[in-house]
Amino acid sequence: MITAEHYGYTRLNEGVIHRRRLSLNQNRLEIIDHLLGNGIHDIEWRLHFAPQCKIKLNENSCIIKWHSGFLNINLDKQIQWSLLNGEMNGGWYSSAFNLKQPTNTLVGFGKIKGSITLNNSLDLLERNFSIRNYPTTGTINSS
Repeated sequence: MITAEHYGYTRLNEGVIHRRRLSLNQNRLEIIDHLLGNGIHDIEWRLHFAPQCKIKLNENSCIIKWHSGFLNINLDKQIQWSLLNGEMNGGWYSSAFNLKQPTNTLVGFGKIKGSITLNNSLDLLERNFSIRNYPTTGTINSS
């Protein structure tokens, strides 16, 4: 387990301390974010993916497939999640100087009042898992 924090957001009018704890247990990585503060703040949680990843976003989970495996991300229900590709606020990939191609970015966003704890986790899935059998009620993207 690793815990770290930073004070970069304390410069805000009603500052926030960000504390993150990472805990690895077999095939699961837990990511616990504590945002400690007062006032009302807009928050974002971002995860950028390589262009070769295929992604399915469900209401509170996201599954990622790449050439050698699968990953399931369990998403905190306290914020909203979307999948952006390129666009103004999405992700971009550059394989060489002056080359840019859109890529997927998972974005969690919300408005909080005071302190909040966000719980997200990543599960490495078996190689024989089929993304086709994964239920989806949200966006399906593949780069």
